[in-house]
Amino acid sequence: MIDIKVTFLSYIKFETGLDEVQVSLGENATIQDLVENLHASHGDRLTRFIISKQTGNYVSLFMRDNQLCDSAEKLNHGDSVIVMPMAAGG
Repeated sequence: MIDIKVTFLSYIKFETGLDEVQVSLGENATIQDLVENLHASHGDRLTRFIISKQTGNYVSLFMRDNQLCDSAEKLNHGDSVIVMPMAAGG
């Protein structure tokens, strides 16, 4: 198992009340696996800000080690992943 810290930014954080969560995933897990785990744990309350129900496309960005990554990105034990909306105002 690998443990991942997930941090939510902007309106995802404000609308869900989630700032940070710890997630345990299987070896060789990807961002897609992380999203599936988040959906299982938090349901549409959270994932509606990550994936469009209409298109199935991602509507949020993921950063690991301060670099953007896609859904196929492999995660490692101890990684920190930031989930943020594609567009957010200040």
